[in-house]
Amino acid sequence: MSFKKPLVAAATAASLALGAVMAGPVAAQTEQSAPAETPDFSQEKLQAFASAALLVTEIYEEYRGQIENAADESEQQSLAQEANASMRSAVEDAPDITMDEYVAIGEAAAQDQELAQQISTLIEEIDQETLTQ
Repeated sequence: MSFKKPLVAAATAASLALGAVMAGPVAAQTEQSAPAETPDFSQEKLQAFASAALLVTEIYEEYRGQIENAADESEQQSLAQEANASMRSAVEDAPDITMDEYVAIGEAAAQDQELAQQISTLIEEIDQETLTQ
């Protein structure tokens, strides 16, 4: 059974969710009506993003079940805040990428299907390397 596609989808979803959480207040202040052109990101930055996204996905998956099974909304919110803090720490501690870069790449990938596919391919490659080690 192959878990590659669900892992890639989860990594993308988790990274975009983290990007939305981190960029929410800033994005609301700088929102433009015209779509912005996708910036060019180096291969090194995309690789770093993909690696960080996998870490974020692990944390997301770890907390998802706990949040879904929480006794009440207050516990869900507490767990969600804990998960977001852990995901933020994972990105901040990741080599070769800053939180701002991570958010920018995640936002760009949400708007640019080609970039999203390129990131998905990198995530698959990293995941495959991890499985063979």
